[in-house]
Amino acid sequence: MNNDHIFRGKLYRDIKTAIEQCKVTFVTGPAKCGKTVCLKQLAADLPNAVYVNIKTDFSSDKDKSEFMKKIVKDMSEGGDKIYLLDDVLKMPHADIEIFRTDAPFSAISNIKTRVVFADSNSKVLEFIAHIGFGGFSAFVRESFLSYPQWLEYRETTEVSEETYLDFLFNVGEFYSSFKGTKEYLQDHLNETRALYNSDIEYIIKDNIENLDVEMLLNVLYAYLIVINSDIERFSEMLAQNFGVDDNDTKDLQIKIAETLSKRRRAFFEMSPYDRKRSIVFLYHLRFITLAFVSEQLFVCGDFSFELKTANDFLREHSELYLKPDIFLDMRLTINHPMFCFDLFEKLIGRPIKKMPTELLCVIVEHHLRGVLSEDYCFIYRDSTGNEISRVNLTEEAIEMSLSESGAEKLNLLPESYKKILLTRDISSDENGIERIPYYKYIYDVTNFIDRFGRI
Repeated sequence: MNNDHIFRGKLYRDIKTAIEQCKVTFVTGPAKCGKTVCLKQLAADLPNAVYVNIKTDFSSDKDKSEFMKKIVKDMSEGGDKIYLLDDVLKMPHADIEIFRTDAPFSAISNIKTRVVFADSNSKVLEFIAHIGFGGFSAFVRESFLSYPQWLEYRETTEVSEETYLDFLFNVGEFYSSFKGTKEYLQDHLNETRALYNSDIEYIIKDNIENLDVEMLLNVLYAYLIVINSDIERFSEMLAQNFGVDDNDTKDLQIKIAETLSKRRRAFFEMSPYDRKRSIVFLYHLRFITLAFVSEQLFVCGDFSFELKTANDFLREHSELYLKPDIFLDMRLTINHPMFCFDLFEKLIGRPIKKMPTELLCVIVEHHLRGVLSEDYCFIYRDSTGNEISRVNLTEEAIEMSLSESGAEKLNLLPESYKKILLTRDISSDENGIERIPYYKYIYDVTNFIDRFGRI
């Protein structure tokens, strides 16, 4: 997180509230999203709080275990402390050590001690939490800074394209340790391998044998502009907008097209199983969202409709990945725009200082799919190949093309559907279509989720 450590935002407030309401709190979220900074801020603000980083603050595994025994002893003797434990999965037998604290919590009704367990491997820590504590604990699940949180950080309430682009251009700088998407994924791969080789017993492992960061990047770049889109046209658009002169524009277009073509070719040269393993890894990292294309339109009361979901694909024994067209009929989007933005900057090879509509449309669609629930939603494709960005089983449709051409697609749907067209700056509600500026829609949806959780 940013180096000044002054900003106390949603994550800080959520953890503080959880501490006040529950004896045990589990804080999960991707690496470098701000968990450590917030725990240190709480340690500074709460007079009876103790912050400890399990990974860096002990010289031996024995010292780590002795510290956990000290916490249990403090609980039993009526200690009134708040223990903020960071990187808890770096303990030997981390699951057993975490379970150790359950005994006094279960035996002593008026216990005053509070314990917070935090780690970036959300899947493993939450599995341990549910086994050891059931519904007895609180969960704070964090992601990277949202657009509403960015406005809070900037100390403004202005919801506009200007402040949204400020968010896209600058949120990466908020995280001072963010070096890039490739480095981020490599670090997480390394940490996951170390975790899988540890002595934790209660752990569900994905198959990451021989998985490498280039395979993950092949997946991300293959889907970055939609897997079956026109690479030449998209490369020309980027080069025209970011080239310095005619010669540079021509060279840049060739470079971008070659990079995207190479990545997409490498994606299809991977075995179907390796493609699935890469997607599963990214999904469990909460890095991506999945949506499937359907050529069948749901009609209320039609129970013959079969909708493919992310869980259908992700299940360990699911062989859906063997279907020849599954990777063409599935859309993978990157949940946080910081990574999407970084991948485009790496592709162009220079900082992005302006935002053409076609590039903005891609980033907005990735961003929105990461915000909106995946449940009961699909991309609708009609018999002529027209696609509507998002349709759900409650008969609501959202087109994210940011242009009037999206209205023609929405008009293909029955009148019973609620139809939303995202625009760059037009607000209206006429002829059965509600037009909403994309930045307002992103703000409203994300702000609701920030306050009340995903529905």
